[in-house]
Amino acid sequence: TPCIKILFFRDLSTENLVYLTSQQALADIAFFIEAMNEQHNLTDNVKWIVFGGSYPGNLAAWVRQKYPHLVHGAVSSSAPLLAKLNFLEYYNVVVDSLRASNDNCPTIIKESFSQVEALLLTDDGQRNLNKLFNLCGDITENVNNSLDMSTFFLRLSSQFAEAAQYNENNSLDTLCNIMLNESIGPEINRLAAVYNSTYIENYCFNYNYDTMIEGPRNISWSSHDRSSRAWTYQTCTEFGYFQTTSKFPLSYWIQICQDIFSPSYTETFLNHAIKNTNVEYGGLDIQVSNVVFVHGSLDPWHALGITTTLNEKVPAILINGTAHCGDMRNPSDDDSPQLKAARVKVEELIGTWIDL
Repeated sequence: TPCIKILFFRDLSTENLVYLTSQQALADIAFFIEAMNEQHNLTDNVKWIVFGGSYPGNLAAWVRQKYPHLVHGAVSSSAPLLAKLNFLEYYNVVVDSLRASNDNCPTIIKESFSQVEALLLTDDGQRNLNKLFNLCGDITENVNNSLDMSTFFLRLSSQFAEAAQYNENNSLDTLCNIMLNESIGPEINRLAAVYNSTYIENYCFNYNYDTMIEGPRNISWSSHDRSSRAWTYQTCTEFGYFQTTSKFPLSYWIQICQDIFSPSYTETFLNHAIKNTNVEYGGLDIQVSNVVFVHGSLDPWHALGITTTLNEKVPAILINGTAHCGDMRNPSDDDSPQLKAARVKVEELIGTWIDL
């Protein structure tokens, strides 16, 4: 009886992670399909359609590209096909998505961050920040530590990034309503209220860089951060995708790669790795057929994806007002007409591919 062999490694050390690559993942998918065809006596007429969202959306398109004799079509949702080191467009889309919720929301958020920066300049201001955000550790002792400060601003910004990307429980509307609520107080107080609405109550705000990377540095399979370590490795060796701003610039993310994996992960190393990925798969100029690319306009990842139809064999659907992998979520009566129409279109395309 055929089976899929899973290579077990003792740990997630960098020496073992060299086998964690997108090319290996594609080979595993191909092996799985061949094994299932043999195990279930499937004929050559069986047409496999693969689905994937986000990075698996990349894999869905790439496995159709690389193994067209095994995969007949692919639905690629929210796939960032273009590997990019400095993904500064991410937060540009976050701003656009916040503005789609309320025109004034980005302006108010920007003002709240300006007030944070002003408080960081004085001892009294720093003490105020300690209290306002319930910081873990006195920020006065860390204000000159650039890595801690980048982590601080990253965590503040991530609240809005996650709202744009997923737009679920703490949605864009929810966070913008808080930021526009003048009864809470000045803009910085509203920013603190946003933080309190998205993080566990009674837990302090930990912005310590060393603490942040402690989990992904753990090489044990039993670590709760094993998935984070694995994905961070792939960003440092294949994709980049580093979401930068002036407060957490590219140098910050490269430092993370070096501190978690190896000092050899320099900007030159990463640029070379990312170039290789785009050469391997073609980036946004992918040569493929029978693949539909689906994106949501709110999702920051659509900036690295195919959002306009290349040709009739490679259609693209950009769903207005939809977030990351929105088309792959369970259908609901509350779904927008655009989302419902996109799902119908995908079904029609699959039917065409398999001659239904």
